Amino acid sequence: MDELLAFEEIERQLISLASPGIRPGLARLSRLLQGLGHPERRFPSVLLVGTNGKGSTAATLSSCLREAGYRVALYTSPHLESLGERLLLNGDPLPSSSWRTSLERIEPLLREDRRLASDRPSYFEILTALAFHRIAEIAPDLAVVEAGMGGRLDATNVLGDVRATVCTPLGLDHQEYLGGTLEAIAAEKFAVLRPGVPALYAGGGTGLNERFRKQAARVGALPWIHETACRLDLLDLTLQGVRFHRECDGRPPLRHLEFPLPGLHQPTNASLALGALEHLSVSFPRLGEEALRKGLRSTRWPGRMEWFPRGEGGLLLDGAHNPHGVEALARSLEAMRTRRSSWGLVFAAMGDKEIAPSLRRLAPLFETLWCTTVPRCPRAMAADALARVARDSGWADRVEVEPDPAEAVSQALSRFPSVTACGSLFLVGILRGHRANFLGAAS
Repeated sequence: MDELLAFEEIERQLISLASPGIRPGLARLSRLLQGLGHPERRFPSVLLVGTNGKGSTAATLSSCLREAGYRVALYTSPHLESLGERLLLNGDPLPSSSWRTSLERIEPLLREDRRLASDRPSYFEILTALAFHRIAEIAPDLAVVEAGMGGRLDATNVLGDVRATVCTPLGLDHQEYLGGTLEAIAAEKFAVLRPGVPALYAGGGTGLNERFRKQAARVGALPWIHETACRLDLLDLTLQGVRFHRECDGRPPLRHLEFPLPGLHQPTNASLALGALEHLSVSFPRLGEEALRKGLRSTRWPGRMEWFPRGEGGLLLDGAHNPHGVEALARSLEAMRTRRSSWGLVFAAMGDKEIAPSLRRLAPLFETLWCTTVPRCPRAMAADALARVARDSGWADRVEVEPDPAEAVSQALSRFPSVTACGSLFLVGILRGHRANFLGAAS
């Protein structure tokens, strides 16, 4: 069977086994992992939490470790085109047959364990148990694990041998589960810190930094805050990536670092990953400067300000789906001095997101907005409902409605040399699957 189809079948199977929705708590997952022999305790890991930037930071960690010659597992979420993207070994997806081996261990437990049968784990909990079972079986030198939505009650927080915790920048997202303020969200995220383990935080101003230090002191973690420890000098920002200087903790500066992920925020994400690797180098001594430089240059993280050239312009896909992410996208486009008259915007969003602030922030940067939706996704906001919000959020009569996302991008590219599509990672995944159609068309 084709691997894409095989992973689609595995995904359907996982959904059928799981309880619906998001259900915070670790009791169900802990019970399932106990039945699997506690695989979460059998491999060393780095655990990443945060609001935005977790994925690119995790990908950077994995890339640098691979360049240093280590075997690295990378567990991230969500996927864009195939479930297999969520678990990589040395940058490559594990075969679907490997996933099935673990799934065949999990299915009987969900049927035969009375507690699990009456209180089914969620989709993400079952997926995480499967991933941890696979990682334990393949025995990498290190696993880089990205948390899902949260921290304290996130399924990933059961890991037993955590060598470092990393917290990327925080913003308002998933407030119905994590709390309505940055302080509440920070408390959930910072709860993953471990005694005696390096804890690295991108930084978020005096208030959040102090909360981080207090939590580290409370549990006996070893805190390091990028914002106060490092100085970054941006040399170049293009749609092909960034170049920057880095100086941290009085170490010899790293000059002319090249990182192929574009965005004003990416030097911080890359540098935070380097900070974690510097702390890990005691246990992983091959992490020298050459490996770090090569690892930065070879980092790939699809769907996050991912640029596909086309004639004199191109298509920019970005997973920004909350105000924090949209702000990063907008500031980056402004810094690159993109001309509004040359750009169209295609946008889709989930119905449970507050999208008006994001639409207002993007309105000055683009000439026309195409409102679309994510097919076969019950959470997705309908295109016409999105258009009503957009018209009241600074777009007025500059709004088009096209429910089919691929058609929306085709229409936008027929009128503008460059198009950005954002608002949902589900949207980005769909459009990546159609990118050959867009990029093959004449500009």
